[in-house]
Amino acid sequence: MNRPNFITTDQIDRWNIAVDNDPLLPDGFKKLPRLREVIYAGFWLVETLRELNASEEHIFQLKFYHGQSSFGRDCWEVAQNLIEMYESGEIEFEPDILDD
Repeated sequence: MNRPNFITTDQIDRWNIAVDNDPLLPDGFKKLPRLREVIYAGFWLVETLRELNASEEHIFQLKFYHGQSSFGRDCWEVAQNLIEMYESGEIEFEPDILDD
């Protein structure tokens, strides 16, 4: 999996701090390079969706889908495809069950 060239060292440094200080992420997971890369791609996905003014509910659903879909695939490609699909309106979201 190739990290896109537009990802900066500053972003990776910031995301490393977040991962290293996450009390909910087991220490063994923090040491897995592939899992960290999935997490980095997830951080980028969330930040980009926020820049696009996506709702937090949509961000949550896409972040969850990204994690599931990245298994055995290029996590950066998955994230980029989700952004493209979001921008083009191709994604159908599940209704928020709390809105009923």
